[in-house]
Amino acid sequence: MRLAHQWAREGLEPPSLMTIHRMLARKGLIAATHQRKKPPTYKRWVRGRPIELCQMDVVGGVLTEAGVEAKILTGIDDHSRFIACAGVMARATLRPMCAHLVNALERRGE
Repeated sequence: MRLAHQWAREGLEPPSLMTIHRMLARKGLIAATHQRKKPPTYKRWVRGRPIELCQMDVVGGVLTEAGVEAKILTGIDDHSRFIACAGVMARATLRPMCAHLVNALERRGE
């Protein structure tokens, strides 16, 4: 995008192209892009009851002070989108993931 190129030439660190696009659209200087419409057959997959399905995901890692990478876990209830559990693990294996989920269920009384 020309603005980002111009700012870089002037020694400034430009924001991301998406940020520039949103700023221009917000000020009405460009037309906002149309979002793709969902097909009429689209149905959001949602469970009928809380904790019927919990989506567990390892969302990334962080370095500890010792230089060891720790994994971050999230568990989202598919019915309410409530964060059922979150935790940090040394390794993303089944046993610590299940331990975090069981701990969350015991705290909530499920």
